[in-house]
Amino acid sequence: MNFLAHFLLAGAHDDLLVGNLIADFARGSVEKVDRRYRAGVVLHRRIDATTDAHDATRRAVARVRDACGRWSPVAVDVVFDHVLAKEWGSHSDEPLQHFAARIYRTLAQRAFDLPPRGQRLAAAMASGDWLTSYREIEGIAGALRNMERRIGRGAALAPAAEIARGQYGEFRADFEELFADLREVAATLGRA
Repeated sequence: MNFLAHFLLAGAHDDLLVGNLIADFARGSVEKVDRRYRAGVVLHRRIDATTDAHDATRRAVARVRDACGRWSPVAVDVVFDHVLAKEWGSHSDEPLQHFAARIYRTLAQRAFDLPPRGQRLAAAMASGDWLTSYREIEGIAGALRNMERRIGRGAALAPAAEIARGQYGEFRADFEELFADLREVAATLGRA
């Protein structure tokens, strides 16, 4: 799962939202993380572990493997955020634009708790309105191209956008199966 799903699964808990972003930069023991954000890091890691091991993820990754190679799981994370954004009304009563604005505001208010790379990422996310841009295939195509540039070394992620356009129904079915299980994971941690 990518940013949008992680933030939604964190619920309305600001510490969990920030912890979910910190998790992208935190290595090693959760004990190294500010106490306020540890539960968010744990939640993020459980979401990632469940996603990586899930049959629905494996099916989705297989759909893009020829085009994206070893970067297929990363591409699928972004495609799944696209599905979530398109199907947002089925997963949240809060309009996506309001949800995104709340996330950007929370991250800006807590920016000094983020590592420098996290601060830059949160600022770019807000200025580019990444979370609502995921609703459109062009939005994830741009995100995937940006990721390719950052990764370098011949990373191929952008082809996943066109594959998602052509096989949206299959990706949606896989996402819905996975997301139901992720909601259970979040609930067992007392979050969503």
